[in-house]
Amino acid sequence: MSENANTVDRVKDVVGIVFKTEAQALAEDTRFVEDLRSKSMNTIELAAMLENEFGVPVSCHVLRKYKTVGETATLMDGLLGNG
Repeated sequence: MSENANTVDRVKDVVGIVFKTEAQALAEDTRFVEDLRSKSMNTIELAAMLENEFGVPVSCHVLRKYKTVGETATLMDGLLGNG
């Protein structure tokens, strides 16, 4: 799980927009496929919006290996050099 609460909140905000749900309703263990019914187009949109939010490239192929909001926040921390 991400050490940086700010990263988790930012990821939740982006996930909320992509999946049209309230960010406050998301937890670090919220699963993309099982809980949010993610499809491949959602992964592409999520990658693009995370790139926009954090200013670092995010590969769709890498992103789809991360199954939860918390795992994605950890990925973003790593890409930012925070992890």
